[in-house]
Amino acid sequence: MSTERFARFADFYPFYLREHSNTICRRLHFIGSTLVLVCLWQLFRTGALAWLGYGLLCGYGFAWVGHFFFEKNKPATFTHPFYSFAGDWVLTSISPQRQGYDQFWFGTEARVTQTDTTLVITRVSPPPLREARFTLGAESQNEYVVNGQKLVRDSRATLSRDTLLISTDTTPADGQRWLSNILRWSLDPDGTLIVGDTEICGKGECPSVVTTLKFKRK
Repeated sequence: MSTERFARFADFYPFYLREHSNTICRRLHFIGSTLVLVCLWQLFRTGALAWLGYGLLCGYGFAWVGHFFFEKNKPATFTHPFYSFAGDWVLTSISPQRQGYDQFWFGTEARVTQTDTTLVITRVSPPPLREARFTLGAESQNEYVVNGQKLVRDSRATLSRDTLLISTDTTPADGQRWLSNILRWSLDPDGTLIVGDTEICGKGECPSVVTTLKFKRK
């Protein structure tokens, strides 16, 4: 695999597509990513940390088999972990449809920028404009005013292969902090950004809700 550096996403994306041109490799990516989602669901359903290990095994295992045995290369995320997500994104679908649902950071149009160690999401529309800054491997804090109340969101961003996980704790004005959201990012072979938004309901007294958002590049 080439180790050249890319200054712009537009230069990187054709390279990324070439690195995933084999049909079996792409299908193995899909299977692995789906199993990761199942393992995450089991983790939050049961609280058993073993599911985290199973998820990593599924994610890395299927991807490495696809690249090393079928694509005959190394995963692009070994040297370019975040360029896959950079760009301006426009919402194309939400499933299931939920009246009044509003993804806190993304909205219906968002801009994603990054360095090798950071990720910034800027909500472009609808208002209000919001910006979230994340540092890989460390807790990041973002503060907002929502309906006149201060809201503090502490997040942890983790990159595993070509899947980005962001878990967020929310602390409202009363100071009661709880795990409120888990976002899972991945890219379809056609370049569609898939964001799974798991909303954690309180302290487990009601069911969590999983919403799938799809974005296309603007």
